[in-house]
Amino acid sequence: MQRKTLAISLVTVVLVLILGGFLFWFSQKNDVMSPPPTDSEGQTSAETGSTTTPPAGETDVSVTIIPEDRPRGPLPGFENDRDLDNLTDEEEAQYKTNPADSDTDGDGINDDEEIRVWKTDPTKADTDEDGFADAVEIMNGYNPNGNGTLE
Repeated sequence: MQRKTLAISLVTVVLVLILGGFLFWFSQKNDVMSPPPTDSEGQTSAETGSTTTPPAGETDVSVTIIPEDRPRGPLPGFENDRDLDNLTDEEEAQYKTNPADSDTDGDGINDDEEIRVWKTDPTKADTDEDGFADAVEIMNGYNPNGNGTLE
C-alpha cells in the first residue's frame, strides 16, 4: 500500500512540474506577443517614428523606430544595385549572377568579392570542382581556383 501511495505522489509531483513549466513558458511567450505600448493618442512608437531610450542606470542606447510610411526602395546611391553586393545590375547581367541575391551560388562569399578579390566563379559554389566550397577553401588557406594554398 505504501508503494502505491509513493508512486501516486511521485507521478503527481512530476505532472505538477510539467504543468508549471508549461505555464511559465506560455506566460513568457505571451509577454513577447503582447501589443506594443501606445501613447496618449493610441499610437505605437512605430506609427509615430519616436525614439526610445532605456531607463536610467541601464546601457545608454537609443533606438529609432522607422515609421511605416517611410519611402521604400533602394538606398540612395544604390539604385542600380538591388542586392547591395557592390555589383550594379548591369554587371550582374554581364557576369550572369542574380541581381536580387548578393551571393548567387550560396557559398558564403558575395558576388563582388568572388569576381574582384578571389577571381572565382560567382555562379559555382565550388569553382575548381574539388568537392570543397570556395569559402571553405579560403577560410582554411587553400586556393579556391585550383591546387595549392593561398599566397
